[in-house]
Amino acid sequence: MKKYSHPLALKKSALHFSLFFIAYLGMSLVLNLSVTFWSLLFQSAFFTLCMHFTLPMILLKAQVSCTYDGHTVHGKLVLTPQHLVFRVDTMRGETIRTYKWEKLELLPLKEDCLCLLWDGVNRLIFI
Repeated sequence: MKKYSHPLALKKSALHFSLFFIAYLGMSLVLNLSVTFWSLLFQSAFFTLCMHFTLPMILLKAQVSCTYDGHTVHGKLVLTPQHLVFRVDTMRGETIRTYKWEKLELLPLKEDCLCLLWDGVNRLIFI
């Protein structure tokens, strides 16, 4: 005995399948876009915060030779908008000197140095 399906029944099942498939694709696309959107939003917010809080803080970081307390020493110089931080590695450990910009006076430059600063007590010559 031969089974016979009505053409409308086939069209209905094909319509249901295509609607289900379109809904599935739409939902996956919406989820992917929302995940991508939130991911991009989070990344941009994260990078903006990082740039806002870290980049403006450090203007310059350099290895320098310096005449400090009458001796030539090698150290690290870190410039921030508020401070000049000079770190010197000595045999006894690391010496850190932090100066506020308002307390420093820029002296006339010599030909062979990057900058010459005076804090009232010590003359810092960065070569």
